[in-house]
Amino acid sequence: MDEPGNMPSELLARYVAGEADASERDRVQRWAAEDPTHARELERFQRIWDWSEERPAAFEPDVDRAWQRVASRMAGSGDGRVIPFRTVTRWLAAAAMLTGLFFAVRYFLARPVERFAAADTHLPVELADGSSVTLSPGSRLEVSLGNTRRTE
Repeated sequence: MDEPGNMPSELLARYVAGEADASERDRVQRWAAEDPTHARELERFQRIWDWSEERPAAFEPDVDRAWQRVASRMAGSGDGRVIPFRTVTRWLAAAAMLTGLFFAVRYFLARPVERFAAADTHLPVELADGSSVTLSPGSRLEVSLGNTRRTE
């Protein structure tokens, strides 16, 4: 509201509150006399100020009573169980170790898979166990040698 031709709202607030000095009062009165819209703006500020004085405060907190409620809850029964941070950390570390161990065992015990694919000609393939297979054009073979034999 501090554009040219406008009165700063802080000055209008001081004026309607009766806190403006003589030069500020004179400045506001001259501003209101310059233009009817200025006079309406000053009147609007005055109505808002008067309305705010008529309304009681909406909320009056009872700080002492609120503090007594908080203090009584803080001093409460104390039935809560405290779990030391160190115990929680120990359990989390154990869970992380077991998870890591599981994946490490799986990685090291996994059987290697051999993959073969024949593009446009017959492809003779010799597998690690010594057996041989001939793939037809466009076919694939995945072999995992272990206790059970499964080919795809």
